[in-house]
Amino acid sequence: GVVLAILGCVSAAHHGAMEAVACFIASGIAFLALFASYKLRFVRQASYDRAKYLAQLIGLSPMGLLMIEVAYERITPEQADRELARLEEAAERAEAPQ
Repeated sequence: GVVLAILGCVSAAHHGAMEAVACFIASGIAFLALFASYKLRFVRQASYDRAKYLAQLIGLSPMGLLMIEVAYERITPEQADRELARLEEAAERAEAPQ
C-alpha cells in the first residue's frame, strides 16, 4: 500500500494525474485488504469444516485435532484433556506385549 502511494506521487510528478489517481486507488484497496486480513474474522480464520479438512490433509496428530475442536468451541479444554488421556491410554495398551 505504501509503495503504491509513493508510486502515485512519483507518477503524478512525471506522467500526469490519471496514473497518480490509479496508484492511490490501488493503494487504498491494498490497505483495505491488509486491514481485512488482520481484523475480519471471516477472512483470517478458516471455517470449522475447512480447518478439519486441512488438518486431515496434512496428517495432524490427534492432539492437533483436539486443539481444533477446542479452538472452535466444539469441546471444552477439560473434555480435550480427558480425550487425550484416553487416546494415550489406548496407545499404551496397543504397544504393550500380549
